[in-house]
Amino acid sequence: MGSLVQCKTVAVKVKVDLLGGLSVTVDGSAVGRDAWKSRRSAQLVALLALAPKRRMTTEQVMDVLWPDLAPDAARANLHKTATLARQTLGSKESVVLRGDVVTLWPSADVTVDVLAFEDEGRDALRSGDPDACAEVARRFGGELLPDERYEEWAQEPRERAQALYLDLLRAGGLWSDLAEADPTDEAAHRGLMAEHVQAGRLHAAIRQFQRLRTILARELGVLPSAETVALYREILGTATSGWVRPGLVGREIELVRARATLRRAAEGRPAAIFVTGPAGIGKTRLCEELVEQATGEGWFVLRGAGREHTASVPYWPLVEAIQAAMVERPELAESLGEPERALLTRIAGLAGDEPRGSVHRHAVLHLVSRVLAAAAASRAMLFLDDLQHVDEDTAALAEVLASASTPRGVLLLGAYRPDVDQRAAQAARPMVARGVGVEISLAPISRSESNTMVSDVLNRPASDLELDLAWELSEGNPFMALEMAAVLSADQPAPATGAYGAVDMRLERLPPEIRASLRSVAIVAHEFTADEFAALAGLDGDRALEHLDVAITL
Repeated sequence: MGSLVQCKTVAVKVKVDLLGGLSVTVDGSAVGRDAWKSRRSAQLVALLALAPKRRMTTEQVMDVLWPDLAPDAARANLHKTATLARQTLGSKESVVLRGDVVTLWPSADVTVDVLAFEDEGRDALRSGDPDACAEVARRFGGELLPDERYEEWAQEPRERAQALYLDLLRAGGLWSDLAEADPTDEAAHRGLMAEHVQAGRLHAAIRQFQRLRTILARELGVLPSAETVALYREILGTATSGWVRPGLVGREIELVRARATLRRAAEGRPAAIFVTGPAGIGKTRLCEELVEQATGEGWFVLRGAGREHTASVPYWPLVEAIQAAMVERPELAESLGEPERALLTRIAGLAGDEPRGSVHRHAVLHLVSRVLAAAAASRAMLFLDDLQHVDEDTAALAEVLASASTPRGVLLLGAYRPDVDQRAAQAARPMVARGVGVEISLAPISRSESNTMVSDVLNRPASDLELDLAWELSEGNPFMALEMAAVLSADQPAPATGAYGAVDMRLERLPPEIRASLRSVAIVAHEFTADEFAALAGLDGDRALEHLDVAITL
């Protein structure tokens, strides 16, 4: 189509596509991207296609395409560019300059995709028909003129088309597409959460909320709205409604000691409680009992945890605890000033422009104090689980908080495994020596306590053989006793390899492909996010969530 030909323009049908990039079709013949003689000639055609009736004054065109040239030079460039455009399009009637007006195909039957999309989109929205809106949205060709992303003349029509596309996605209920097009759109994430719930994927719905919370914090520095939080709480309540927490067995003496420290802290005196012991011994369960009591008595509780993969990230457990509290109580975020919000974003590693660790401890202490003041509670608790994986900055700040008296004083409740890392023990030892802290070391449960736990899980009288097996194979470890009870409750024979064999037997109930994905992740990391699980297992996001949902409900 490079040579100029005379043609009856009345019969010419021209289609100009701007969505996804410039593409022109003349009477069914496409003009290739490499056919354009210059970038300016392609820009001239796109500019005219967007103009009302596809025409502009020569002065308008020159101001847009050659704003820095003198009028004569700009006019010369316009004539040259129009000639190149006509050569590419194959007709003298494609770009016409008459007097002071420039027109694109004045006599042809021209369709411009973005203009047709806008007309159809507005009609669909006016109709209020979700199916019609979804149908138009699916025909959206993509970003308008992506090659001209930094040209001012393309910005307004690009933003207008994108906004209409998002409105159609919302009206059509295409939540997944909407979340992809605008990751910060809360309506999209709420829609996806509702879809997950309807399909019975409660854990996926919860993870969708957590993904939204991360995106909003990173992109906008805000928390989810009250409407989104309310839906999350509803889903969370549904997900946990059928879960019965095992009773706390055999920890009466430890509870008495812990509650005595809780009362001392309630009187305004510095206090800390350190619950120690090996894995599965019941540290978290005992701490949860104290958290539940404190919450019932009106305490404000911040809850965070150490993670192996964030052990070197300064203040991460505190960030986790504060963000979780703000989700539960949005008014806490509203009460913070801009400096505190900026600091929270910065230490969360979300700002990106400054090192996460370059924050003075007094600034973080001020942030925590502001959160506590906003909570308007006379007593506060900071529960840090897996203290052996907490970073040194958080541990040091927690000691400062626990060593202070009311009103800034905070009861520190920490659980850790002394066999993993000595840093937690080293942090706890001076506080215990000063009388501020109390260490509660959990020993294995007794034979009678193991019997009680197994019988509670079985929900029926246990035979002597079952009780003997659970005791001998668990060796007094509550977690292992529960695993043994779970195997026995499924009427399976007790494994000869002990409690770890019981875990293996439960895993054997999983489909082979899910066991394979879990195995591929287990050899790499003890802890991982859903996204990390998907990457390590070689699964797409939805499939990974399905595997996790089945494994969690085992």
